[in-house]
Amino acid sequence: MKAIVRARTCNPNSSERVAAGTRLAAVIVLFLVIFFLQPMGRSLVAQTTTSTIEGTVTDANGAVVAGAEVKVSGTSLAAERATTTNEEGFYRLAALPAGTYTLTVTRTGLKPAHPILS
Repeated sequence: MKAIVRARTCNPNSSERVAAGTRLAAVIVLFLVIFFLQPMGRSLVAQTTTSTIEGTVTDANGAVVAGAEVKVSGTSLAAERATTTNEEGFYRLAALPAGTYTLTVTRTGLKPAHPILS
């Protein structure tokens, strides 16, 4: 009976060592990219150039006013923006550039209101 012996020689230039070295280099590069881009990502998220105006429209007695038209105008807007209050009197005007605005609230039977917001 013959014994079969399989042996491998350890060659420093073998493809396994090269592949392991390539993987290690890729992991190091990935770590460095993440390390250097992380502070930049936080600063991009922290900076916003728009804001939102929201609120609830009520009458003189404190009752909510559903269906009122809310318009906002200002020098930083190219055109007037408008929305309508919901059944709870709530409105929201989003993605407005920073600036000073005049808000106009109108509804049939109510006196118009014109607060100035900064």
